[in-house]
Amino acid sequence: MAGSVSIITSEIVSTKDLGELCLSMGGWLVDGGVVETYGINSGDTNVWISIQQDWATEMLRDEEFDNACENILGAAPKTFIEIQRGRGSKQGRLYIYIAYAFSKKWNVVLCDTGERILSPADIEARCAAECGDLLS
Repeated sequence: MAGSVSIITSEIVSTKDLGELCLSMGGWLVDGGVVETYGINSGDTNVWISIQQDWATEMLRDEEFDNACENILGAAPKTFIEIQRGRGSKQGRLYIYIAYAFSKKWNVVLCDTGERILSPADIEARCAAECGDLLS
């Protein structure tokens, strides 16, 4: 099942910062896009990661959602990173693993496919339970 999830951080993450982290995870820069997008692969599964542009972010903003994120983050959301999930046997776990890697670098929450907001502790627990093959 394809779809997208969002990693939301209270820090300002530049496209350079995003690229460095994605490349360190074995990712690559996707050519030809209007928005700088990175791909990450695991076996038969790809995901695409980009920072949501200001105009798109403003259209998606919801005060109640922002407040819920801020309560977990301890500060207002500043950067919204979109993960477009691909198809494949690991697509349900790969985005959790990526969110976990991001949480090791930045203060983040994950808005998952059920529109639940996962704290860093929730992300770590799900990664430990679901992503053993991706962690090794």
